[in-house]
Amino acid sequence: MNVWLLGRGELRRRHDDVLQLERAFLTDRTGLHFVNARSSEDLLALAESRRAEQQWPVLDAEWISPVGTDTCDDLVWQNLESTLDGRPDTFYSTAGFEAGNTLSGTGELAPGEAFLAYRFWRPVRVYAVQLRAFQADFHPGRPVYPFQVARVGVGCSLQAGMSLSYGADASAPGTSCNYRCFCTTEQQTLVFDDPMVGVYLVICLKGFPQQQLTDRLHYAAVSGIRVFGEPISSPALENELSCLISRGFILDGRDAARWLDLRSAQEHAAPMHIPEDEVI
Repeated sequence: MNVWLLGRGELRRRHDDVLQLERAFLTDRTGLHFVNARSSEDLLALAESRRAEQQWPVLDAEWISPVGTDTCDDLVWQNLESTLDGRPDTFYSTAGFEAGNTLSGTGELAPGEAFLAYRFWRPVRVYAVQLRAFQADFHPGRPVYPFQVARVGVGCSLQAGMSLSYGADASAPGTSCNYRCFCTTEQQTLVFDDPMVGVYLVICLKGFPQQQLTDRLHYAAVSGIRVFGEPISSPALENELSCLISRGFILDGRDAARWLDLRSAQEHAAPMHIPEDEVI
């Protein structure tokens, strides 16, 4: 076992050395700079992913359907459906962004922003979301197309108070804080401070540091998303929440979670009915 692991590590180091030489050659010839991952970031992302797998259930991908995005390079072959098929060779890609095409106040970030929206088939309690950046083995230098910042939101409608902005302000109702992301092809885990409940999932990405060699535009590509969550356990409470949503009540992920916890507590605290002839 140890010999096999050492051999595998040595093979990977040689592979990485060849890749870095190829990238150095391309940089010298074309002036294109590659975004490189660090092994420590890979290990940290992998550790966080395994911790999430031990702590929460993974929601079946069949429960999730794509709604839409505000930027896409190819609506046929690089759409949001590709992030749910479980295949590492398919991916969603943003359209290209030119240098300087960013929102104000975050000069340290690369160009680019994207909004991705999904829907759950039924109300779900969400604990965390994972995103995986795509590595294009078919491009010279095998570049990774990562994102520098991610924000995730959950709500009962797309207008339920979720922050759809890319700014670095404090966490808005129904959304997570802004997560700094790594340049890695490992799953990156975005955890909510408290579980959220809803039927919509939104993901905001900002800062795409990798340029494509052919057009020198900045892109981000996502090969998969994974949601840690579970359906509401009580059918009665699920139906009650679904009725509230259908009647137009505006509930963000935190509001819906608080409502569900309160109703669950009331349901468990309801006094038991004891027949009068059994009362002492």
